[in-house]
Amino acid sequence: MSHLLALPAGLAAAAVAYLINRSALRRLGGRALWLAIPVLEETFKTGLAILAGASVVSTHAVFGAVEAVYEVSGRRPSVTAAGLALMTHALLGLLTASLISPGRPAAFAVGSAAAVHTAYNLLVTGRAASSKGNPPNREGGER
Repeated sequence: MSHLLALPAGLAAAAVAYLINRSALRRLGGRALWLAIPVLEETFKTGLAILAGASVVSTHAVFGAVEAVYEVSGRRPSVTAAGLALMTHALLGLLTASLISPGRPAAFAVGSAAAVHTAYNLLVTGRAASSKGNPPNREGGER
């Protein structure tokens, strides 16, 4: 497994995820953050790493770095969100890599990481604490 190949694999995964995530958000709205995006991103990151012969952890970290750049250059720039993006995707890569082993399909690792990613997205968007699954508004009540 190559750390150098993680750069193109992570960049490709980020590009594909950006396009697919935009479509998922248009179709599902905010629900895409826990219904579709975690599964898609974990599949792209790990799948492209395996196909390229790249380090799974490094590919996830490259993806997280791209997401971090997006977070600091978007409509609502946030250094905190950028740092969390990098750290979270690198940790998801560590989880995924630790679960990939002979005799166990990579889908198990991807599914496990997607479940953790989903829980994380629910937590950071405030949906985990919301009784109706609606995000809290700026005043703390549900929309």
